[in-house]
Amino acid sequence: MAKALSRTSQPVAAPSSGRARFATEASAAPKPRGLGAWCREVYRRTCLRPRNLLDPASGVGQHVFIPFYYSLRLAFFTLRDWHAVYRQRGITLSQQVAAQWLLMRRYRTDPSIYYSSQLYELPHGIAAGDDYVGRDEIKNGLMKQLHWLQPKIHGRRVSLGNKHAFTMHCQAAGLPVADIIGVVSDGNWSFLSHGDEETDYRSLDRDIFIKPVQARGARGVDWFTWLGGDFYRSKHGRELSRAEVIHHITSRSMREPLLVQPKLANHPDIADMARDSLMVFRVFTCLDDRQRPHITHAMLRILGKLEPSWSQSVEYAARVDLATGRLGQLCDDHHFAPDAWWDRHPETGAPVAGRVIAQWPQIAALAEAGHRVLVDRTVIGWDIALTAEGAVIIEGNAYPDTHFLQRVHRQMIGESPLAPLLSQHLARLGNKAGFNWPPQTGTRSPA
Repeated sequence: MAKALSRTSQPVAAPSSGRARFATEASAAPKPRGLGAWCREVYRRTCLRPRNLLDPASGVGQHVFIPFYYSLRLAFFTLRDWHAVYRQRGITLSQQVAAQWLLMRRYRTDPSIYYSSQLYELPHGIAAGDDYVGRDEIKNGLMKQLHWLQPKIHGRRVSLGNKHAFTMHCQAAGLPVADIIGVVSDGNWSFLSHGDEETDYRSLDRDIFIKPVQARGARGVDWFTWLGGDFYRSKHGRELSRAEVIHHITSRSMREPLLVQPKLANHPDIADMARDSLMVFRVFTCLDDRQRPHITHAMLRILGKLEPSWSQSVEYAARVDLATGRLGQLCDDHHFAPDAWWDRHPETGAPVAGRVIAQWPQIAALAEAGHRVLVDRTVIGWDIALTAEGAVIIEGNAYPDTHFLQRVHRQMIGESPLAPLLSQHLARLGNKAGFNWPPQTGTRSPA
């Protein structure tokens, strides 16, 4: 079906002259620094503690290894995507390479955002790199430093990475969260009590979902559809007995602890956008200076890697309008051509763009309620499912990915609702480390 559907897009008008535009950007006087530039500066000052001369955090790492790594990314994405940009926007190969080189040298950031965030379409062009907040700094120390600014109100910081501990904490707070049937570790099954329900292997008389207790993304997930009696169907379509399913899970648990959960189903209103997978709404919340959570971004995520029958294992996403719950166009995290945006789902044909999620207020309220419970984290990326029973928390991410988020929203974080909130926390972090952030003069407001 993907081939039968045409790609549609509503891009910002392409520059009339890519060559003239690049020349103007390259020769213009430096502009006041954006939020992304300050994130990278605070990251370098507070997080880089080299252990030896060859450590990526060392001078050699920062001036040799990291530029070399970025050069490899420049080469890879240019070879893959340059022709589509040239064919659809008329920007030559040399202009594309020069623009990415400028991102590396002037803005000291990942050059691949030229393609992933389609900087050639944005109003500020390459200068938008100054407002790009990258996964390198977020996941390698900066977000941890921001979290450490928050007090440990529960005696110790709640682990969002441990799915078992996170679920127990949410349940204790009365938050609707994906339930747990049991935990399997080193071959031993521990069934969790649920009132008068059976707490033995008959608790598996339902569709079940398996995931590691400690994992990122969709690594290691598995599921089995209950056929009734003692038989199940695996995600690959193979029919298995109850004994075979239990043996499979038990064997896997010898490598890492596993959670066994009921397999949730999508709400009927959105079920046509997926087949086997549970879609989630990734909702970003950030605390303000009075410790109140605010929603800054939201997008519907559909993981192709959890859809065995689909032609591609990419991640699809569509922006959610925070005021109305209306979905934007769909894109993915692999195809960066200018026209790689869809009004209809390329795998299912379901309409996406313009679709209103009627339950969006419930989803938003749950994300805010969750952050009020977990105020020991500055920023949280919530994964919330919409089921027939309502919104359900699947997990919270203490180090959410910002790279794909900015592509989906066609906007850098430095120009988004997250900017003024994040700038407050960066100022606290900078002051704690002994330097002023931002400087008193020559700095652009991140709002």
